[in-house]
Parts: sequence; C-alpha cells; structure tokens
Amino acid sequence: MRKIRLALLLAFFLFPTSTTLSAIEYTERLASVKAEREELGFSRENIMKVQEVLKSEGFYAGRVDGIIGPLTRSALEAYQRRHNLPVTGRIDEPTTRAMNLNIDIGRRELREEERFRTEREVGAPGVEESEAVKAEREELGFSRENIMKAQEVLKSEGLYAGPVDGVLGPVTRSAIETYQRRHNLPVTGRIDEPTARAMNLRIP
Repeated sequence: MRKIRLALLLAFFLFPTSTTLSAIEYTERLASVKAEREELGFSRENIMKVQEVLKSEGFYAGRVDGIIGPLTRSALEAYQRRHNLPVTGRIDEPTTRAMNLNIDIGRRELREEERFRTEREVGAPGVEESEAVKAEREELGFSRENIMKAQEVLKSEGLYAGPVDGVLGPVTRSAIETYQRRHNLPVTGRIDEPTARAMNLRIP
C-alpha cells in the first residue's frame, strides 16, 4: 500500500494533470488579456458591448464576458470583412463606428502620436524618423497646410481623432489607409496623387 501511495505522489508531482496545466494557462491568458485591455483603455463593459453586437450578427458564439480572446478576435475579423473595414481583429475606430458604439478607442493611438510629436520637437530618439517624414513631405511638395487640410478631410469622415497639426504621424497614416480602402484607392498610407484628388486637394 505504501508503495502505491508513493507511486501516486510521484506521478502527481512529476506529471501534473491537464487540469492543472489548463488552470495555469488560463490564468496567464487572463493576465495577458487584462493587461492588453488596460493598455488600450477599454473597460470590460465596453468589450461586452462589442461582443453583443458580434453575437447579434452571428459572428460570435462565445460568452459575453468582456475578454478579448481568440474567438472574439476571429469574430471581429469576420465582422470587419463583412462591413468592408480594415481587417485588424481589434476594436478600432472604424469598427466601433460601424457598430454605432460610443467608445473612446483613440487613447493608445493618440498617446503614440503625442510621443511622436514630442520626440520631433525635443530631438529625442524619434528625431530620425521625423526627419524622414519631413523629407518625404518636401519631396512630395506638400506644405504643412496641405497636410492639415487632409487631416480635416479625414476628421470630417470620422477616420481621424487626432489634432489637425500637419504632422504625418502614425495616427494620420492609419486614417489615410482607412480612407483609401473606403474610396477604393491604392492603400499606401500616403497622401499620393489619387488620394489628393479624391480629397479635392491641390496637387503641387
């Protein structure tokens, strides 16, 4: 009997059950999801609203639990394809607008834009990138005023939530890509000739 008990104890410690592993994996996944949700500025309630929309349209068969897991991401991608949106698998601005949800989703992107702008002004590590952006703008012949006009067009269509400042930062480029998809233009993320014409901007 003692040998049997010893064997069972060794088996327990040397070969953990699948239930134990699943619990550990689940805990780690929850921690990762929570961190991502907090970074993006989403509350659990807002994610549940998105899941409810996905469920109502038949894209999501999981629980409405406020967790951005694989099922939710897959459902988001399917929803985005159906509605001709950028397929990101994320709760981004075009997606929340299509869902008619009033969710503040721009905090992370705006923080990135602010960092980009600060580095450009004070000469932090991002200065090389900003110099490249400046060179590109000058090569294309776009003045800061023209870029501001483009940002105004993007803002008027609900694609841009940042400041109208003439800076070709990450948020502006993302908005340009969405605009180009919406208007069946080449998706370059740049204010190229087809995009400028669609926006009725004066081409240098």
